[in-house]
Amino acid sequence: MSHKTSAEIQQSLRQSGSVPAEWFRRDNLYGFMVTARVAIPFLVLIALLPTTYANLGLLGTVVVGFLIGVLAYKISIVMHDCCHASLFEKASWNRIVGDLGGIITGSYFPSVKYTHMLHHRYNLSDKDPQLHQLAGLDGGSRRYMAWHLSKALFGFRLVDFADDYLGISSREESSNEGSEPASGPQAKPSWFVQVVLAQLGIALIASGFGSVPGLALVYPMSAISVSLFLGRLRAVAEHVQADGEDFPDFARSHLPSLPDQALLYEAHFNYHLEHHVFPNMPSCHLPKLHETMRDEFHTSRTLSNSMFGTLLRRLRECPE
Repeated sequence: MSHKTSAEIQQSLRQSGSVPAEWFRRDNLYGFMVTARVAIPFLVLIALLPTTYANLGLLGTVVVGFLIGVLAYKISIVMHDCCHASLFEKASWNRIVGDLGGIITGSYFPSVKYTHMLHHRYNLSDKDPQLHQLAGLDGGSRRYMAWHLSKALFGFRLVDFADDYLGISSREESSNEGSEPASGPQAKPSWFVQVVLAQLGIALIASGFGSVPGLALVYPMSAISVSLFLGRLRAVAEHVQADGEDFPDFARSHLPSLPDQALLYEAHFNYHLEHHVFPNMPSCHLPKLHETMRDEFHTSRTLSNSMFGTLLRRLRECPE
């Protein structure tokens, strides 16, 4: 089967009438459940840090810190659905939840939305602002890919994060060749004040209101390491191609997997090609879209059993 772009698949599905209108209806209950499933454990683990440290010591604190980083990363996935205004029925609810998630994670929601929409429009082209996630992997050595995936654990993604999600990116959209780049949303001073106040509140709770000051560092350290690391793993699994392949607008889906769901996705984000075909379809309907697409449009390139499996397979394919 030849490669088809997201637009070509969408056109075929629309012409066949196989995507009913109700698949575009938002479900408030689903939106609240997804948000609560991520936000409540995040807040509980932050609040339990002093107790964890007192009873389980440094090792237990490191484990809880890792889990906090995982949940902070999943907050960004909730924000993703809000970018498409597809998590809740009302646009204002999507915006409010997106803004709150951005304040917690230190990412300016209008800039996140702007960057993500450019990614959909220019997926894997030179104008894709998230193309740096795959930089150097085509033809790169096994050692290079291993470092490219793991360096986020050491804070090396902070500059890219600021470029993409704080409204200061130099990788911006041009309306046509030779034109001046359009300016993306810039984070306002009032937003930075909100972020500082939110982070101070989290630090106070995490440290037992100052009883163990060092615990205030657990969340920021897990956010700049674990969260950005998991985001890098997922992005590469979704868009990396075999060495030497260069299909336009390429995206890969993954079948449901407990390890993947525990660490790398939420809200059916494993169905990534489906999401690129219909970006405005609420994620609660993506499994049904997958069943519709699977036999006709998926190939061995675009469907894998697990994200971790995709990464390991691509790593093995790299030259020594």
